[in-house]
Order: sequence, then C-alpha cells, then structure tokens
Amino acid sequence: CVQETAVGLQGKTVIIQGFGNVGSWAHKFFQEEGSKVIGIIEYNSAVYNAEGLDQKDLLAYWSKNHSFVGYTKGQVFEADALDVMYKKCDILIPAAVSYT
Repeated sequence: CVQETAVGLQGKTVIIQGFGNVGSWAHKFFQEEGSKVIGIIEYNSAVYNAEGLDQKDLLAYWSKNHSFVGYTKGQVFEADALDVMYKKCDILIPAAVSYT
C-alpha cells in the first residue's frame, strides 16, 4: 500500500534530534515553511507537543536552562528522552553530535 504525501513542507510534522546550531536553525526554517515541529530531543531531556513547539520560545528556554525540564508548553521526557524519536512524524532530522 503506497500512501500519497503532499509535496512541500507545509503541514508536515517534524522531530529533531539535537537542538544545537543545526537543530535550532532547522527548527526555525521548518517552522517558517509551515511545518509543525512536534519534538526536540537533546542529550539530557526531550520535549513533545503534537500541536507544535515555537522555536523562539523553546530556544529562549533552552539557552537559559540547558534542559527542557520545567518547560510547560509540552510533555517533557528525561530518562526516556529517546522515546520522542519514535513518535509518529513525517520528517525526522538527526542533528545531534556525539563526542564519544
């Protein structure tokens, strides 16, 4: 069964792994194109909101706290942060860096 998908980014749901330079800018550009970024995963926490996450608001929170813990505009994950990566979305962006 082949599912047809509309062309373009408008209305697509996005989850981004990593919220550093690449991930935060990806969030901004996807949002500007009409996509709904529904999840962000970082090394110490993640946040999910099926209605979408505002890039400027989330970046301000992350810049101040370096964690999503306490963020009130989405469901926050700590120990199980990678669970967000398996939530249903149209586009998954791996934008995290590993320093191992």
